[in-house]
Amino acid sequence: MSNLKEISATGDVVTGGDGYRLHSVTVSAAADAASVVIRDVSGSSPLLTVKAAIGATATWRAGDVDGVFVGTTIHATVTGTAPAVDIEYS
Repeated sequence: MSNLKEISATGDVVTGGDGYRLHSVTVSAAADAASVVIRDVSGSSPLLTVKAAIGATATWRAGDVDGVFVGTTIHATVTGTAPAVDIEYS
């Protein structure tokens, strides 16, 4: 079973586990372009960047049904004015 969380600001999406599987990331931009950078922990190397143009939505989906392994934390760095970012993980 997967979890879905919507965020609008930079921070940890989920933390404290033995590892997570990232299934999808969707960014919906508002009045300006928006992006989200997914990292294993804050300050680590980026694993994934998803960008959406003004008023547009962009989605990334894992190519494997099991998702992509991420360590003990899924951290998201969000840019843009009031974007909606949906992150599906298990």
